[in-house]
Amino acid sequence: MEAVAVLLDSAVAGLSYSSASQSGVTNALGEFSFVLGETVTFSIGGVDLPAVVVDEDNAVITPLDIFDTLEISDTGVVNLVRLLQTVDS
Repeated sequence: MEAVAVLLDSAVAGLSYSSASQSGVTNALGEFSFVLGETVTFSIGGVDLPAVVVDEDNAVITPLDIFDTLEISDTGVVNLVRLLQTVDS
């Protein structure tokens, strides 16, 4: 079943993503298509971020989800947020 989820720091537009059945670029609202239960990998500048499973309970993806943590001070989370803010137009 295909659905739409959101990658959110603030809306993250233009980030590449891929899964077993979908690929593309997040739209202006940070939305991307996925199939329930699939693992999605986001990439920026050709560098893959850690993969995340997207399902109906996890349809809003944040840097916390990408780094599988609840700690906002996690080094990966902090660095990704900085990177996303730097490339945000």
